[in-house]
Amino acid sequence: MGNIDGLTLMQREDPSFAEHYLRWESIRQTSASHQVAICGLMNAGKSALLNMLTGHLEQEYFATGASRTTADVQSMTTENIDWLDTPGIDASDSDDHTALRGILRADSVLFAHTLRTGTLEQVELDFLATLMRHIPALPQRLIVVLTHADSVETHQQESIDSITRILSTRFAEQLPLFVTSSPRFIKGTLTNKPRLVQRSGIPQLLAAITTRVSRANASLVSGRALEKVHLDIMLKGAITEALAQREEKLSALMLQHKEEEKAFRKAAKQLLNALRQRIPDENKSDI
Repeated sequence: MGNIDGLTLMQREDPSFAEHYLRWESIRQTSASHQVAICGLMNAGKSALLNMLTGHLEQEYFATGASRTTADVQSMTTENIDWLDTPGIDASDSDDHTALRGILRADSVLFAHTLRTGTLEQVELDFLATLMRHIPALPQRLIVVLTHADSVETHQQESIDSITRILSTRFAEQLPLFVTSSPRFIKGTLTNKPRLVQRSGIPQLLAAITTRVSRANASLVSGRALEKVHLDIMLKGAITEALAQREEKLSALMLQHKEEEKAFRKAAKQLLNALRQRIPDENKSDI
């Protein structure tokens, strides 16, 4: 099995400790800017959406494509926002873990779902449940973004209504939801068609994000510091308890070993005495 450090061992043995440590590590590495992370299935239009939100219409910053293009968390900063592009969920366990690490750093989370697939898939709901377990305040951070509105005209409203109903059963409060189209935004911007730009849903989404950032920035640093203190106490308590349990197990093993060694020495002594008594008798029988 090789050498395993104590931290890795604790994370393997205690899933709750692993989750809290992951959040603690994410806060420790987070910059002073407001972190906005986007997540969703592969090909949900995440990277394209970030390109629109960051003004990269003709020359993309975040790589897009039909195949897997994001295997790690990619980021860029505009003014006081750090934009984080995460790997598509359900591509691999490694990608899911990488995506989760990126999302845990975020102050706001964009959950992208493509309308091409209709309503939400079970894997998306499972991932949202995972996020809720890691981030109790997720409803206050989450923004739902429905992409590819331009390519789905038929039954689009039915899909939107279905998604809204499903989310209302999973979250106690209504989540902000935006229907977007990157192609409309690009075409409307480059051809100077304001109505088409508005129909893309991108300006409304960007305005919502900007408003959220301006409201959150005042308490952002203090909120992170308070959460880190809470996690510090929790992690130190868990480590102390784990050390105490291991010391108790070690003491029990040492006592058991001591008793076994004592019994072994007694048995060996008895055997040796028996042999010593037998050897003279055998010598006498040979005379």
